[in-house]
Amino acid sequence: MAELNEQDDQRQWFLRINGETVFGPVSTQGLVVWAEQGRILPGHEVSQDRKKWVQAVAVELLDMRWFVDDGDGELRGPLNRMAADALIKSGKVSESAQVVAADDVEAEAAAAPPAGEKRARDTMPEEVLQRRVRELETIVSEQRERLSKLSDANALETVQQEREVLAALLKEAEAQKETVVRNAEKDARANERKLDQLRQQIKRLEQQREEEALAEGAQRIEALAADLAQASARAETAEAARAAAESRARASEAEWEEERMRVKALGQKLEQAEARAETAEVALAEAEARARADEASLAEVLNDANARDIGYQEKIAELEKMCAQPPEETARFFADQAAVYELIAAEVAELASSLEREKTQAEQLKTWSAQRQQSLLERRQKLLKHLGGSPGDMTRRTAREQPSDPQAARLRADLENLRVTYQREMRLAETKERELQEKVRLLESESSRLLSQIVAGEKRSQQIEELEVQTRQREHELAVERKNREEEREQFEANQRALLMRIETLERAAKPSTPEEIQSSEARSVKLASWMRLKG
Repeated sequence: MAELNEQDDQRQWFLRINGETVFGPVSTQGLVVWAEQGRILPGHEVSQDRKKWVQAVAVELLDMRWFVDDGDGELRGPLNRMAADALIKSGKVSESAQVVAADDVEAEAAAAPPAGEKRARDTMPEEVLQRRVRELETIVSEQRERLSKLSDANALETVQQEREVLAALLKEAEAQKETVVRNAEKDARANERKLDQLRQQIKRLEQQREEEALAEGAQRIEALAADLAQASARAETAEAARAAAESRARASEAEWEEERMRVKALGQKLEQAEARAETAEVALAEAEARARADEASLAEVLNDANARDIGYQEKIAELEKMCAQPPEETARFFADQAAVYELIAAEVAELASSLEREKTQAEQLKTWSAQRQQSLLERRQKLLKHLGGSPGDMTRRTAREQPSDPQAARLRADLENLRVTYQREMRLAETKERELQEKVRLLESESSRLLSQIVAGEKRSQQIEELEVQTRQREHELAVERKNREEEREQFEANQRALLMRIETLERAAKPSTPEEIQSSEARSVKLASWMRLKG
């Protein structure tokens, strides 16, 4: 009936260790299995809603009401019955240890003085433990910072839980180490107290020996010597157990170092997967941006093509309208156009001939201007020679060289008139040349415009065909790029699944399956410091 109730129990439980790390959710049956495996220890808390926490030892279904008596008056627990049996079989306690119920030791546990435990805590190296806790917190914070960059929420949650499990196991190992150290110190103090009691008994027996007979004294001395030998043997056994615990602690430290290296390797694999995911995201974003740009350019090209099609349709409509006219009007229209074309061609030819004539006249004027400039230069030199060095010298030379013929004055006046006429004609010729060049440019631009309108349709049709080819090519490239991004995404997901499977495999390989293996793994995870020694 109890098994049927456990199967019908659908409650979900959470386990909290050291008031920080939370495991779960787990079913009621799974929580009971944890207690039987020894994963739930005194001081752990359980809850159903993660708000109200109760001590695990207070939950009846866990059956944590059993203690392990090591034979020297030291109790370990309370634990589940199967966990207590597994602890005895693991060899962590003496061979004379036995399981006792909590009801049998309740009065003794309540009356136990806390002074010894307080002294044991005072002797613990707080600096060593705090340094170890800081190192573990640093490792966990670095792992959390690297994992915070992962884009896949499932992978992040799984790896984060794995990190929390490892941190909790480390903290639990530290707690178990402290428990083992305290138990070893308690054993050492108990042995010392027993030795002191034996010495006091020896002293009392020696005092009684003087009063009693020699035979009785000898017998008692022999008995006390045997007891002392037994105590020494027990002390040697405790020393051997301490040495074995130290060796197991060293082995546990080596295993922990290997586990840390595996965790570091997993972190590196996660960083590589994250880098590949970021690269894939950047490439996908670039491909999408290129696709959007291609779509925008294609839309613009289509809009331009539609506008040109509308213009072509309007021109076609006008041409159809013109073709719908009577043949006489059509012939008259084309005759008018031919006449206009002949007039424009005749004007262009006349302007070209006029331009050639103007160019010829301009060349002649330039030649005459060069000759005129040469004569003026010679006149200037002659005048400079006539000036002399002073006004008196110039007057004397003028009087001496003044011609008696009045024809020289008339020639000078004619030369001045010709110079003025030449300058006026040059300005008029330049103005007329500019006007003719402007008319030629206008006629050429008009003819170019007419020719461009004739071939515009063909060019635009070719452009449309080229744009269609480019559009099809871009669509093909976009499809190929999308296919590549899809393959990269599938590869990334496969890598994530492989990584998660690897983590689960490591977790299953590291998780013990039987209570004996659990207790053995807990014993191996305990590390005793070098300063912890039992007094001989």
